[in-house]
Amino acid sequence: MALALEDTNQTGRVCDIMLTFCNGDKGFGSKLAESLKDQFDVWYPVEDSSIEEVTRAIVDSKVFIVVMSAECVNQQTIRDSVALAYITNSIIIPVGREYYPDVSKHMDSAMLLTLAKINWIFFVKDEEYPQKLERFLEEVTQALQEYDTCHSADFHGVDIDKFQYNFNRQCSVKRSESKDFAVGSPQYKRNILDFWDRHWGAHLEVDWITFARTFYVDYNETLELSFGKQGADMLMKLMETDIFDMKSCISRSTYDAFCGKQESDTECLADHFFNCLCDYTVGYFAIREVFNMESSVRLQAIQNIGRFQTPSVICSLCDLTTDEDPNIRAVAAIGLGKAGQGTKRVQDSLVRLLSDEDRLVRQSACLAEALMRETKSVQKISDIWRNDPISQVREAAEIAIRHIGGPEADKALKINKVLSTEMDKLRVGDK
Repeated sequence: MALALEDTNQTGRVCDIMLTFCNGDKGFGSKLAESLKDQFDVWYPVEDSSIEEVTRAIVDSKVFIVVMSAECVNQQTIRDSVALAYITNSIIIPVGREYYPDVSKHMDSAMLLTLAKINWIFFVKDEEYPQKLERFLEEVTQALQEYDTCHSADFHGVDIDKFQYNFNRQCSVKRSESKDFAVGSPQYKRNILDFWDRHWGAHLEVDWITFARTFYVDYNETLELSFGKQGADMLMKLMETDIFDMKSCISRSTYDAFCGKQESDTECLADHFFNCLCDYTVGYFAIREVFNMESSVRLQAIQNIGRFQTPSVICSLCDLTTDEDPNIRAVAAIGLGKAGQGTKRVQDSLVRLLSDEDRLVRQSACLAEALMRETKSVQKISDIWRNDPISQVREAAEIAIRHIGGPEADKALKINKVLSTEMDKLRVGDK
């Protein structure tokens, strides 16, 4: 049946399925919604639906279905909705109204990266609707079953410490089974061994230029086919800057820390690093799509951050605290505060923002510390309260100290009270 948001309880998910489409696909989208309503709880936007309702439905849905056509793929609301569905761990099912080459050529790199490894279902010819619908409903049923049985908190993206990824559903590059090749043969190395093992074996270090060139030879064709030239370039750039921190020499320990524990499934083992890198890149751009200042869902995403605080979201918000745009750093600070996960990396990020050159960022960092009630930062916040040249920042610092509480906060407040009392006495004396 179809659901209005207010019909659902406040403790569970709003709906099993969120369906979205643009105005140009309204006729088909409404028809698809009617077909879904017979079997599932589904919500889809109508003309008077607010962005708050749409965002809440995305956050609370298990499966996110988006109707894709050349007309809609670059609409801001569609891009934002897909990115938000990704970072909230909804299972995404793209429904193509045109064939993939006709749609994908209109996508930006972020959208290509997000949807490249996902199975699409195409409803191109109207006369094939009944036949296609049967397969589509089977896919939706399977997705819901999968969500209920094995959908984990870091299903889509990066684990905050190890960047581990669950490959059970999707695998970018398929390999033949190991029984086809003799152990030690070139085919065995290419199809079975991990990227590092098949090229450098037991070596503990390799220079960046060699590493990047080798990766390019192995995967450039796959990257450009799946993500386009710009997307492939973005992935290579992120590998250099984010993963390996611009180092001239890459260590095996850094490589392993990024990949996490490798899967036992030999079909994915050979491309474990490649798949981890693809998923890190998708998460990177999805987070930025949702939280950038032009995003149609940014404010609602921040308000709901506590409800989808997956490791990938927390990790990416920490990354955003170093963004060049101070508005993004401020948004990231508030997001981390609302998420309320006081890991060392989160706390280090917020402490750094307390000294940011931008006053709005410092103010946001104070409020984030208040939301997390982080007692370790009281001394730093107390210094801001006393010394920051901007009154709004000092006010935010005072609010944070009062909200955090504890012995250190009480001491700071007591000292300030004594000073205020003495100042009041002096003012009276001057009169």
